[in-house]
Amino acid sequence: MKKKLRNYRRTIGLAWLIMVLSLARTPSTHIPNFVIPHLDKILHFGMYFLLTSLFLYEAKIQSISKIDAKKMLLLIFLLTTFYGGLMELLQATLSSTRHGDWYDFLANTAGVVAAILFGKLLKTSLKVKN
Repeated sequence: MKKKLRNYRRTIGLAWLIMVLSLARTPSTHIPNFVIPHLDKILHFGMYFLLTSLFLYEAKIQSISKIDAKKMLLLIFLLTTFYGGLMELLQATLSSTRHGDWYDFLANTAGVVAAILFGKLLKTSLKVKN
């Protein structure tokens, strides 16, 4: 299973990236209205947590050096944060059924940061076990 994931790791990350783009274009009238407080922000957090986690997993599989790993981590942070901001800007300017929201952008960024921190914590805990 792990070997098969390695073969398709880029496909999985790109597929999720496209899914986030597709969800950003979905008219808000087509999204079910649940009575869970801040569900929208929770979903934004989760989408960008998963997106960042997939890119971190791909970077981990490539077994890059520590210096390159720091650069890759910064690149992943910048790209996923930029992508979250871009999606909000596109919703604000190009969509008549959606609107950009600074709090959505903050939830996106929080998901990115949480994924990076979780990845570092996981890496540290795995080193302790070995």
